[in-house]
Formats: sequence, C-alpha cells, structure tokens
Amino acid sequence: MNTTTLPAFLTPARADFAPKLPLNIADPEFIANPYPTFDWLLEHAPVTPGRFGMMRAHLVSRYDDCLTILKDKQRVTRNRAKAKGKSGEGGYPVPRSVRHLVSSMINTDDPEHRRLRNLVHQAFTPRAIKGIENRIEALVDELLDDALKRGGTIDLIQAYSLPIPVTVISEMMGVSDEEINIFIDGVSFMSRRFGVASLLKLLFWEAPRLDRFVRQLVVAKRANPGEDILSNLVTAEVDGDRLSDDEIVAMAFLLTFAGYETTVYLITNAVLMLLLYPEQRELALSERAKLDAAIEEVNRFHGSVQGGEAMYAAEDIELSGVVVPRGSAMFAVLGAANRDPRAFDRPTVFDITRTPNKHLGFGQGVHYCIGAPLARMETRIALERLFERAPKLQLAVPPEQLEVQPTALMRRYRALPVRLR
Repeated sequence: MNTTTLPAFLTPARADFAPKLPLNIADPEFIANPYPTFDWLLEHAPVTPGRFGMMRAHLVSRYDDCLTILKDKQRVTRNRAKAKGKSGEGGYPVPRSVRHLVSSMINTDDPEHRRLRNLVHQAFTPRAIKGIENRIEALVDELLDDALKRGGTIDLIQAYSLPIPVTVISEMMGVSDEEINIFIDGVSFMSRRFGVASLLKLLFWEAPRLDRFVRQLVVAKRANPGEDILSNLVTAEVDGDRLSDDEIVAMAFLLTFAGYETTVYLITNAVLMLLLYPEQRELALSERAKLDAAIEEVNRFHGSVQGGEAMYAAEDIELSGVVVPRGSAMFAVLGAANRDPRAFDRPTVFDITRTPNKHLGFGQGVHYCIGAPLARMETRIALERLFERAPKLQLAVPPEQLEVQPTALMRRYRALPVRLR
C-alpha cells in the first residue's frame, strides 16, 4: 500500500510534533496513536518520568535500554519492596485474592522465578503444543464455515480472532465453555483502564470471585486429574517440589490472560496489516517461512503488546545518560523499542523480509513469554486458513474508523469489520 493511503496511525508524525509531558501511558489520546510519541521519545527523551494512571514510573524506550532492564537480574527487580530495601513481596496493599492473582512468575525474580518456570514449563512442552495443532485447524475451519454461511459484513474479532484462543485455552485448561466464560469475563475486566469505581469492583468483587472459582477447579483437578494444563500444574513436580494452591491460582490466571488476550489481538493485528499491505500479504502467503516472518514483523511493527510489566531499580541505574534512582518504577516501552533506528533498519516500514528481526514483542530474558510458540502457531493457522478460504477478504470500513480500546501499552481494537467475499 502506498504511504499516502495509510491510516493516520501508520504515517510518520509531523516534523513539529511533540507530546505533552509528563506522558501518561493510560491517556486514551496517546493509546489511540502512540507511534508519533514513540518516535519522539526515541530521539528526544529515551528515559523520561511518566505516569501509568496514578502510578509514577520512568518510561524506557530505546532498544538497548529495554534489553538492559529486561535482562539485568542484579540491578532490576520485579519486587517493589526489594527495590526499596525492604523485605516481603512488595507491591501495594491489596486484598489476599488480588495478591495471589498478580503474584505469578511474571512478577518474581530468580531463583523463585526459575523454580516456577521449570514447573510450569512441563505444561508447555513442544509435544504438548504440537499435539493441539490438528484441533486448532479443525476449530478454525468450523469458525470459517459459520462465517462464510452468514456472508456479508462480520466483526472478525468476535467471529474468529476471539473464539480461537478462548476455545484453545479452555480446552487446554480442562474446563467447560460455561466455566471458562466466568474466567475470561474476569480476566477481561482486570485488563481494562481503571477509574475509582471499577478499581473498587476489581478489588472487592471480580478478584475474589476469580480466586474462589480457580480454587474450586484446583480441588476438582486434584481429585480427578485429566490431560490438561491445570491438571499438569496440580501434578507437576521437580525434585520433589510442587506448586502450592496459591501459586496454581496465580499461574492459571497468568496463562489464561497470556493465552487469550495477547493472541486475540495478534491475530487481529496481523489480519489488519496484511489487508493494508497487499504486496506483503501476497509474499507472506507464498510459503510457510514467509508467513512465519510476517507474524514476527507484525509483532514488531504493530504488535498487540506494546509494553512490559512494571520493574524497579534495585540500585541506581544509568540508561542513555539518565540515572534512574533506586526504588523507582520503570516500564519497558516495547512498542517504541521495536521502532528504534539504532536496532532496526527503516523501522517505520512494514517489511516481512526484515532480517534479522529481534523484536521484543514477546519480551526478553528470563521473562520471555512462555506461551509464544502457542501464540505463533494459532496465528499462523488462523492466517493461512482465513486467506485461503476468503481470498477476497477486505476491510468493511476505512482503517481510520477502527476504534482502539483504551488499554495502556496494548494495541487492541474494539472491532474489525470485514467482508469475506
């Protein structure tokens, strides 16, 4: 697609563009089109004080700096209390149920992180992932059968991108459709932008409800384990060590969130990019390796995850000439790092032939996304089947009319209206 016809969120910023500082990454205006701000930060303020709602944090945008804080296990911690020289789990005072839901391995450091990851890894072996490939292919065909029968304009998210990972994660977790909907509803609520009322609802209704629900599932799996991830978590053992119930609850929440939310929008964003760039689409669909490369480029250029979890400076740490004081919160702005001209040639160009493509869309270091192989496989199958069976697929609205959900450091659309033929 010629650059003159690209939507505003994919075109270069004006030469005189400058964001309002300090940047609030939960600001809906920023979320709607973060790329001009990303480019400005990379050039003018690679490490800058900012906010995530009420939380103050340093925003780190350059690729090498993001790599540093993602991989440095000595100067960077996920534990807020540790960063401030205190004992305990850290974080803000919250109800017990919330603490367990958010205290997964994504928010822990080694050696505890390594212990949890080794146990959880047993549920994500290559054999386990490969074993569900045929099921994903059958599911995708079922969804396309229904969509093609209906014809006309459909919301690709509701009809296709969403049901794929929801069904896959529900079957992998070994719960019924009715049960997984309870979990998905709660997870979706917890990922939204919070005001005071919704935060209170999270703390005193959604989180306790999720906590009770998962604990009931854990009890059921202990009594009658099956061939599913939740049963594997219950029975997983390394050198006599097993996950506690609290850890299983946290893992179930994390795996559902990671396996559902990010994959929905990776599929969605990949379809959108291939529709906006027909030459790249033709190349991507010509062979398997090129389609795999296209998925990586989508993750770099317009990925569903644009930033990582909060991290804390365990000591003063200098990044791009800026000293981040000990105890300070930091966010790796992955969407900006993936556009850093110091790391990528022509970073503002969507190019599936890009080599190498060491994007940070799945994170890096010990916290690299454990579900990345599953997300890649689901997205590949979804794209292959969709464009094979609906070769005339096109957007049903101008791309400028696509509405972005106001979720910080995520690229999620409310709907993707398309015509299948």
